[in-house]
Amino acid sequence: MEKKNLIALLEESVQKYSNWTFMMEYNGSEYAGSTFKEIYDEAHNVAGFLLSKGIRKGDRAALLSEGRNAWVSAEFGIFLTGGISVPLSVKIKTREELLFRLKHSSSRFLIVSDRQWDKTAVLIKELPSLEFIVIIGNHPGTTDFKKPEIYLWNNVLAQGSEYNRNNPDKLKQSKNLVSENDPATLTYTSGTTAEPKGIVLSHKNYWVNVEDVNTFFKLPIPFYTLLILPWDHSFAHTAGLYSFLKKGSVIGAVEPGKTEIGTIRNIPKNIKEIRPTYLLVVPALAESFRRSIEKKIEETGGFAEKLFNLTVKWGIRVLGDAYHKRYDPLSLVIWPFYLLLRAVISKQIKSSLGGRIRFMVCGGSALSVDHVRWFAALGLPVYQGYGLSETSPVVSSNFMERKHFKIGSSGKLFPWVKIQIADENDRPLPPGKIGEVTLKGDCVMIGYWNNKSATDESMRNGWFHTGDLGYMDKDGFLFITGRIKSLLVGEDGEKYSPEALEQHLTDNNPVIKQIMLYNQQNPYTVALIVPDRDKALHLIKEKTAKDAGQITDEKARIVIEHIENILKKYKTDKKLSSKFMPQWVPKTFALLPEEFSENNGMINSTLKMVRRKIVSAYMDRIDGLYSNQADPFNPINIESLKNWLSVKRD
Repeated sequence: MEKKNLIALLEESVQKYSNWTFMMEYNGSEYAGSTFKEIYDEAHNVAGFLLSKGIRKGDRAALLSEGRNAWVSAEFGIFLTGGISVPLSVKIKTREELLFRLKHSSSRFLIVSDRQWDKTAVLIKELPSLEFIVIIGNHPGTTDFKKPEIYLWNNVLAQGSEYNRNNPDKLKQSKNLVSENDPATLTYTSGTTAEPKGIVLSHKNYWVNVEDVNTFFKLPIPFYTLLILPWDHSFAHTAGLYSFLKKGSVIGAVEPGKTEIGTIRNIPKNIKEIRPTYLLVVPALAESFRRSIEKKIEETGGFAEKLFNLTVKWGIRVLGDAYHKRYDPLSLVIWPFYLLLRAVISKQIKSSLGGRIRFMVCGGSALSVDHVRWFAALGLPVYQGYGLSETSPVVSSNFMERKHFKIGSSGKLFPWVKIQIADENDRPLPPGKIGEVTLKGDCVMIGYWNNKSATDESMRNGWFHTGDLGYMDKDGFLFITGRIKSLLVGEDGEKYSPEALEQHLTDNNPVIKQIMLYNQQNPYTVALIVPDRDKALHLIKEKTAKDAGQITDEKARIVIEHIENILKKYKTDKKLSSKFMPQWVPKTFALLPEEFSENNGMINSTLKMVRRKIVSAYMDRIDGLYSNQADPFNPINIESLKNWLSVKRD
């Protein structure tokens, strides 16, 4: 009988691809690879060390590190002992968030990279359950505590190897005790609408999701990727680390910079070095690739820019939604010329992403339809998927085979999952009707760690209630329309999902960089808006026929009037008002003095807005929009905008 656990997955791949390169890490001057066998051996040595320190089946071991080869060895070392990995995000900014996760998980052991040491060192005295720490990299220097004990990575590997030699049966016994239904990881939600919850995923949860990914995405062996997403997240775990492990593929870690921004700036260079076959992305990353490509085309200018724009225009026309291509007379005439142009343009575009890239898969949140159409027109499709950490995570995806790609959708369901779109009374709805997305199958989590009430609330009558709104169409594609907890609630109790309108406003109005709509049984909807600094300054220059210079009240009013007119257009324009109900378009707005970002906790690690934190931070501004600040030309808006436009930001 086939074992459906991650240990079996590792052993199967090592048997097939023993001496093939699996992981690639930047060593200071170039990328160096580790084979499947080398990672396997390291993992066994980590496991030997953990066993020598008394780890027991079910113990939690926290893992806090940027992506690197040792990350994979450490996690599989935990699995081999029957322990539960608690992967933590390197993007956690506050001590409270990190302390909560370490305390809530009752982690006995911590494996942390030297780059992340400062975050944890200040918490040690508040973590009595922590027994020892393994540091990947260099020792941080002196510490002001005697316990827990600290071990360096190389010493851990040496001690683990010695323990395994002297106790040859211990590791074999521990890994044989790991069953498919045992917990593998304890990961934490980012808390966009509530406090973080610990999601317990079993070995089988991951195993079946890996099987589905490899069933849907048929790629040549080996293929290559640069794993840009946070490795602690289940999307990177499943669609990245474990799926590539099964596929005998090569994973490159992003070269770490001195700062987080420095690491991000290394991505374009690393892409050219790794030359990925495909990439896992979140919307912000795909949008960044588009901006970079468009900027280079604009700089080239001339005939090349015209051909590029024509290729996009024709591609969008003839491809339709990709599932239903257009074959009207004009499209039939255009098709051969479009394919010729696309072949030339696509090769140039792909060269900027390493040269052998075939497609990208987008998760985390929805990429706008406009961006999906744009990439598809250029012959570099971005396949939108859907999933949650609670479902290991992938539930559905578009992919490259015929009749399995529909622009605007989240794709077709994976084989191991069943779906039911339910109304407010948990009754199933027919195709085309919007309701809550509920799921069941072997990919669904065990439950929330030490949180029975949350588990019972989400798992009802055998179905996991996602909290997402969506529908299935007649062709079997899943469409996600919003989040229940993000719903706007009108004065009359009517509800509306704001995400599509928010996205349309930012995608089609360059002056609006970020926007969050708000209405909780109020007389009208309002918005919190972060203007795009450069676009706002350019607008002022256009209107005044000179550089913006010092930002005066009158210049600020130009931008405010422009945004006010944008919102009015969504109510008066027939095409827009038929797409977005006018009663949910903001009547007024507050301009904010800073961006929503990971640094201020208003954007999470997958770049979604953390609405509860935004509302909490700006509740006074929201209240003002229903009273003395209802006029968008109010003094607070003017001053906020003047400050925002006057200070140079990175």
